[in-house]
Amino acid sequence: MKVVFESCDIARDYRKATNARVKKTLIIFSAVFLLLGGASLVAGIIKENESLINLGATLLIFIAVYILLMLLLIKFAAKRQIKTNKMAFGGSMRAVFEDDVFYTFTENEMCKDTTESKYEGIYRVFEFKEVVTVMTSNMTAFMLNKNNVTEGSFDEFRDAMRQRIGVKYKLRTKI
Repeated sequence: MKVVFESCDIARDYRKATNARVKKTLIIFSAVFLLLGGASLVAGIIKENESLINLGATLLIFIAVYILLMLLLIKFAAKRQIKTNKMAFGGSMRAVFEDDVFYTFTENEMCKDTTESKYEGIYRVFEFKEVVTVMTSNMTAFMLNKNNVTEGSFDEFRDAMRQRIGVKYKLRTKI
């Protein structure tokens, strides 16, 4: 087995993955508070209860402010992380997964790095809709865009990882 991931723009892949997670949270949280606020407002109007009307209006104002703040977060959070951590996000990355070991090659304007690791050293792997996060410890990870497979196939990668690391491979979305 040999599967190769290549990314010419690590920053773009990171920003895309971060934005997808934040947007999902935003949609769920907003829907819950819109329902609560709307239900309280309607119930207050029907029962002519001023405290329910105030509660509903407060919840709706809160959710409007929350949505605006989250949209600003989506716009600036990933950009700031990338700007302040050029070593991690600048340049390109290549990950090669072979039978016994996997390699990562990272190159940017500040450094050139190559690592060789055994599969037993993998802490966890999380598969999302568009990316896979390979954690080499609880504090270190790298993201691989599923569309950036240049040699082999992603299904081959998934099957090999499940076979090698077992329950450490976590699926975070339905395929």
